[in-house]
Amino acid sequence: MKKVNKSGASLLKDLPAPEKLENIPSDALVIDTRNSSEYAKGHWQGTLNIPISSNSFPTYLGWYVDYEKPLYFIAHHNKIEDVLSTMRSIAVDNVGGYISPESLATEAKIIQKTPKEIFEAGYKILDVRGNSEYESEHIPNALHI
Repeated sequence: MKKVNKSGASLLKDLPAPEKLENIPSDALVIDTRNSSEYAKGHWQGTLNIPISSNSFPTYLGWYVDYEKPLYFIAHHNKIEDVLSTMRSIAVDNVGGYISPESLATEAKIIQKTPKEIFEAGYKILDVRGNSEYESEHIPNALHI
């Protein structure tokens, strides 16, 4: 982002439209922009879920993006322009392409469990909330970071 701030961003009219792809390079950063419940039902392993519906989408995206490498995303057809507009608002202009969720052969699912179920199964619970949230209420023996 420092380089973009120094030299200036590309004009939107000069940016190419992203291509719809069937395959994405295995080492690529892929952002799945679907809502969390849809992502949990099935997604590509290794993708990051940042729902486009979240007000924090540009913030979280900015944490992960490498401005030197192409970024790929998964989005429903009616959300592609929203995703691109938001990406470009933080100078994510190097878009390698996108995949429609309908064409995904999903390989991973997220099974949601309650904290009690996780604790009783013997797993360590990691609490990543802010200090004030943790101090006001937390699960006993949770590791707070």
